[in-house]
Amino acid sequence: DLPVHFAPGSSTTPGFPYAWQEGAPARIGVMPLGGRGDEIRWVEIDPCYVFHEVNAHRAGSEIVLDVCRMDRVMDGQPLHAARQDLRRWHIETGGTNLGFREEVIRPRALEFPMHDKRFTGRSHRHAWLTGFRENPDTLDPAGIVHLDVTRGSILGEWDPGQDRHAGEAYFVPGGLGEGEGWVMTYVHDHSRGSSRLVVLDATRVSRGPVAEVTLPQRVPRRG
Repeated sequence: DLPVHFAPGSSTTPGFPYAWQEGAPARIGVMPLGGRGDEIRWVEIDPCYVFHEVNAHRAGSEIVLDVCRMDRVMDGQPLHAARQDLRRWHIETGGTNLGFREEVIRPRALEFPMHDKRFTGRSHRHAWLTGFRENPDTLDPAGIVHLDVTRGSILGEWDPGQDRHAGEAYFVPGGLGEGEGWVMTYVHDHSRGSSRLVVLDATRVSRGPVAEVTLPQRVPRRG
């Protein structure tokens, strides 16, 4: 429950009917699996906003949740001006009241996370996210970053090149171990208005594509 509220007509961000609510609380709610609404317990956190989470799991009485955290959004400032990093939230559920602490996994803007979905809801190591180029004028997505979330270290990074932008990664299993498989993404070349489907070795992202498929139209399609 974060301080961006549905506020048509009052949004400071063109095209979005939502606005940052200064002074509004930020909190996380936890309820039992299969529980009722009146069983939700809340813990307040510092104001922030999260579009996407990486994965979550239980560790004893803790819930561990990895998120792409932004300090604030939709407050009149352009989206690319928001300070962002990848954080791990620890929510302690064992006491009468919920406890909360957080740590920075990687102090860098990373978004559109993907994990090996065989490990959804379980402790995991590997994540693939979209990285961004430094650009004072806009949010400038670049390529795919392979991250070890247990150490915050980059295991590999691939940049498709100037004027090309990778979209969200999608993991396809290709082995028994976590992270063994392939990462697929659409890459748009805005200088040509064309797109490709790119396939990367998920554990060797920095080696670049193992396969590319030229598409008959740009993705997303205009019109």
